[in-house]
Amino acid sequence: MSAWAEVDTATYSPLASVSGTGPNDVWAVGNSGTIRHYTGGATWEIVDSPTRQNLRGVWAAATDDVWAVGENGTILRYDGTEWRTSATALPKADQRDLYAVWGSGPSDVWAVGDGIVLHYSRAKAGTRGGAK
Repeated sequence: MSAWAEVDTATYSPLASVSGTGPNDVWAVGNSGTIRHYTGGATWEIVDSPTRQNLRGVWAAATDDVWAVGENGTILRYDGTEWRTSATALPKADQRDLYAVWGSGPSDVWAVGDGIVLHYSRAKAGTRGGAK
């Protein structure tokens, strides 16, 4: 019989979203920029975050390509080494909260939030592209 078992996240901060590429590569995000990474074992790893904004959604495309979104238009991307902020085409005065992120691959990522849908498409060699 299968059962749910708690795994120590090393935080009391509320977590809002979880995504992974396999049983030993799972990401969780939440309030105050909290980011946790599970690689197997009894606890989640504490990960440095470039933001203190509440994070609401996470999506892992690959072990070296993970996206997170949150309040005030926060978009983060993990490159296999560290998390960095990702710029959007939104004006600074229009930084709406984002709640979820998903994609079909690293060149096709979608984020949704307060009355907005954002689409990221990586430019191909010899073309122009980016956040739409």
